Amino acid sequence: MTRLLLRVASVSLDATSASSVRVVATGEASSGGWTRVRLAQRANAPADGMIHLDFVGEAPTGVVIQALQPAMAARVVARRGRGVVVRARDNAMKAYF
Repeated sequence: MTRLLLRVASVSLDATSASSVRVVATGEASSGGWTRVRLAQRANAPADGMIHLDFVGEAPTGVVIQALQPAMAARVVARRGRGVVVRARDNAMKAYF
C-alpha cells in the first residue's frame, strides 16, 4: 500500500534544461522494508505557484526492522511556478527555483 514516508530532511534542485529541473529529496522511513520510494506529483495541488510532491513508498508487510531508515527519491519536473513543496507524514519542505 502506498503511504507517505515519515519525514523529509532535505530537498535540492538541479537544472536539467532551461525548462526542467531534477528534484532530489532525502528523509526517513519509519521502519525497514519500504520499497518503490518516489516523489509523486499531487493532482489536486493548491494554486500557490508551487509544484506539490508527496514523498511516498510502498509500506512493508510482515516482520521488518523497527528503526528509522534513510530514504531518497528523485523526479524531473517542468520548471514552472515558484518552486516545489515535498510533503511527508510529519513535515514538508520547500525549495525555490
